Parts: sequence; structure tokens; C-alpha cells
Amino acid sequence: MEIKKVVYAVDLEDEPHPAIEHVKMTVSLTGASLSIVYVIPSETVYESNYLSGESLPNRVSPQPALQEKMNAFLAVHFPDQAVEQVFLMGKVSEEIVKYADNIDADFIVIGAHGKIGFNRLFFGSVATDVVKTAHCSVSVIRPKIK
Repeated sequence: MEIKKVVYAVDLEDEPHPAIEHVKMTVSLTGASLSIVYVIPSETVYESNYLSGESLPNRVSPQPALQEKMNAFLAVHFPDQAVEQVFLMGKVSEEIVKYADNIDADFIVIGAHGKIGFNRLFFGSVATDVVKTAHCSVSVIRPKIK
């Protein structure tokens, strides 16, 4: 399998980001292009706090505070890497898969939150849904257990 396009689905609200080293290694070894995708859940009450201006359906322009978070994330973790920043709005797992399909991505990397029990049942699992519906390979990276 040749990997030319990698999609890294990131949660800017969550630290640490367990998949970063995996993404860096994959892109370094393959020379693939990298898109970092952040999805604003459409069901959130705070949608209007994240968005600014008009945009195409599902692809959005973030508020300055969210853009600053992305810029800080990239400066720390991908300072020398060419990256396409993508902000989407909708059901998180669906938007990740749709975006990957739209750009003909070869590989999706996503970090797992490690939620179990009621939290997983209540919130569902974005990673599980992405694995079930993606048309390309998906790597789910678990957080380190302390």
C-alpha cells in the first residue's frame, strides 16, 4: 500500500495528543501530504463561538481563538511540516470520513480517548465509527496508560 495522503483527525480541546508521533513517523517514512482536521460537533451548543463569517457547508472558517489553538498546536508539534489545516462542522466521525474520501486519502490517523463504560456508551466512539465507515486504512492510537 502506497501512502500519499494522510488525514490526522485532532481534538484541539484534548491533551495530550497520543497519535502525534505516529503521524510524524508515517509522513516522514512515506513523504505523504498531511491534512490536520478538526471537526466542530454540529450538536454542540457552542457552535456560534467557533465559527466566523460565511463558509461552504461543512467546511468552516474558525473564530480567531480556535485558529490560534490550531496555530499553537502546529507550531509545537509540526513546526517544519507543510500541513493543510481543515476545520469542518458536523457529526465528527462522518466529517472525518467524508473529508478523507473527498481528497482520496490513503490513511487516517486518529487518537482514542480511552473512555470506557458509561462514557463510551453515552458519547459513542468517534474512532470506532471512523474505522467502520472509512474507505481507506485507519490507525487508532491509544493514549499511554500511566
